[in-house]
Amino acid sequence: MGAGLNVYVTVFLFRKNRVLLLERSSRKRFAPGRWTGVGGRVEPGEMSDLETAALRELSEEAGIPAEDVRNLEIRVVLTRLEDGDVTTVVFFSGHTHRESMHECNEGRLQWVELDRVDDLDLVENARNALDLALKAEESAFSGLYLAVEDAACGGAIRAVRVNRPVPEFSPGTRE
Repeated sequence: MGAGLNVYVTVFLFRKNRVLLLERSSRKRFAPGRWTGVGGRVEPGEMSDLETAALRELSEEAGIPAEDVRNLEIRVVLTRLEDGDVTTVVFFSGHTHRESMHECNEGRLQWVELDRVDDLDLVENARNALDLALKAEESAFSGLYLAVEDAACGGAIRAVRVNRPVPEFSPGTRE
């Protein structure tokens, strides 16, 4: 009986009309050879600052330093039950002018033209999150989506748009 919490971050980094994606190594246990954003497990000390975790993953996996990333925002939060544990994946999107990156031991990184994304074999949750992130990018919507993967409905992801907090309140503010 689990009852643990697993938290992951995934970043979709945009450059002009392209997005940085990772083709997972064929040696990976989960989704070998499939495409996703850049990311990984959140370290225990990063739980209160998920942006730091996302920037660390970009640096570790792609060699893109934090100072080369701008407009990094949480776009989708996906939560699902997995073997008695709660797994949460926090999807970010951001922008960069940097094109170069280093080799990644997680798989192959590639800048993909946005009109080619539909042709790739993306991990399902990444495809859904990227679609929602693209909608947010196109509309300049500054909110985020909360999504629940509903196993009872065949794994369908139900997304709910969430508006930004009222200006006089901020995350962590208590009354």
